[in-house]
Order: sequence, then C-alpha cells, then structure tokens
Amino acid sequence: MINANTSSCFIMTAVGSLSDVTLRFAGTPNKNTKSKDEQDGIVRNDIVCGSSISDDDGYDSDASCHNIRHWKDERFEIVSLQGTFSMSSGFHLHMSISNAAGETFGGHVVSGTIYTTMEVVLGTIEGVKFDRVFDNDTGNCESVVVPNDGNDEERIKQRDEQSLSMGEEREKLDD
Repeated sequence: MINANTSSCFIMTAVGSLSDVTLRFAGTPNKNTKSKDEQDGIVRNDIVCGSSISDDDGYDSDASCHNIRHWKDERFEIVSLQGTFSMSSGFHLHMSISNAAGETFGGHVVSGTIYTTMEVVLGTIEGVKFDRVFDNDTGNCESVVVPNDGNDEERIKQRDEQSLSMGEEREKLDD
C-alpha cells in the first residue's frame, strides 16, 4: 500500500487454492465478550478462542469457539474472497471455499496456507480510506469510509489508546 501512495485497499477479485484453512462462521461471540480463555490470555488473530484449535473431526472443541472450523491437510479452491485492508485498522476478509466434493463453506478468514497459487487483484479509491471504529450498539469495531487526510499515525494512536482503555474497563468489571 505504501508504494501505491494509499493507506487502504479492497479486494476486487481472487482465485487460488488453499490448505489448512480456518474460518469463523456467523454467530461467533464478538471479541469484546470476555471468555474464560481470554481471561487466561489465549488469543488468536482478532478472535478469542480455546487453546485447542480442533478435534479429530476438524471442528473446534471449545464451546466459546463453536463457530470456528479448521480443516487440516485439506485442499480447497477459493470460490470468493472479499474484504478490505487498512494501514490503520488491519484487515477484514470473508471467503467462500469449496472442497473436492463440491461442498462450500464461508466465513471470516482466520488463517490459511496457499497450496499452489493465489492471484488477488486489489483496488484503491483516491482520497478515501477504510477504517474501523468501535460501535457501542453492536459492541464491535465497524467499517467506515473516511477522507484520507494523512493522519493515519494519529488515528492508530487513538485506536490503541481506546483499546487500552477498553481493557482497563474490562479489568474493573472483573474485580
């Protein structure tokens, strides 16, 4: 993104094959809900879940992560991939994948390994960027489109301070 003189981009299209894929399905408790595992300090990517990613069948065995699925040593084709990348707020990706039997699964991208190839076309919009701000109504950081005014460093600092403040509030609630 730095070479393109932008701080945000979006996925226009993608094709490829993956293995060792992990998706979070709809309905997973949001990351602002403090689970037992979070209290124990177990965090993966942007989600909170148990210490064991999956049981022998590939399903997560931790009740707090009942909507996370990991396929180990299985190969998939990417059916669709969409989402955004931002220097100030990371990424938010959703993907559908299909296995050799034609079964299709989709959800929030947690992880994956490129199997043979992956081709991704990225786009940018001049003068705007994608950001995420905390929404009290949903309890999540939600996407917003804002003018690209060059104040990314200040926004990152504000976001980090807000995250720190939310963590301190959680500790007070636990006491």
